[in-house]
Amino acid sequence: MRTALAFCILLAATLAIANTPGQHSVTLTWTEASCPSCTFNVYKGSKAGVCSGTVTPFAKGITLDTYQDTTVQPGSTYVYAVSAVNGGVESSCSSELQIAMPGAPPTPSNLQGQTQ
Repeated sequence: MRTALAFCILLAATLAIANTPGQHSVTLTWTEASCPSCTFNVYKGSKAGVCSGTVTPFAKGITLDTYQDTTVQPGSTYVYAVSAVNGGVESSCSSELQIAMPGAPPTPSNLQGQTQ
């Protein structure tokens, strides 16, 4: 059950695009207001409202203020939100953050060759 605890979570993200195909990731970082005993839940979806209703966290029990999602795919869009948990009580979710992963480069065309 989510409740309006006095937590303020500011969510930010960076894209980590590696040169190796299939090695894309999103690194989420957040700032929470003084709760040293809190853990965090990360919510992920493909559209707004990722934390609405009865949803299951994508990742839970995170003890740091950062999370790396290595399941992202090129050309896809993801929406993230984070909540804090203290003593089994979950806060409201942070504002949502939308990340659009870059797509694959265009396929080369007009291939030509010459014999010598």
